[in-house]
Amino acid sequence: MSEITRGAISMTFEMAMGSELSRRQFHSIAQALLTESEAMAKRLLIIDIVHGPKAEMRWTSLAAERDQLKAENQALHQFILGFAKYDDEIGYAYAALNKELHHD
Repeated sequence: MSEITRGAISMTFEMAMGSELSRRQFHSIAQALLTESEAMAKRLLIIDIVHGPKAEMRWTSLAAERDQLKAENQALHQFILGFAKYDDEIGYAYAALNKELHHD
């Protein structure tokens, strides 16, 4: 906050409203402070979303979901490998898919 803004805020009511010029200056400074306050509130909300306690819960939830998907993928991988041992078509398809996935 600038010294001019501090001075305007600390003016007495009579001084702030004493003339058309001082009223306009006071109004202008008030509008600027309101804009600054709203911008700061938005930044704080973003910080809270990204770093607040709810963010930690979201990241924990996403990590748990990721781990679950990895486990499911590994189980499917093992399941397909089991079938591939007994069926050549599945074995070839699995090998082709695996090769395709790892080359992208």
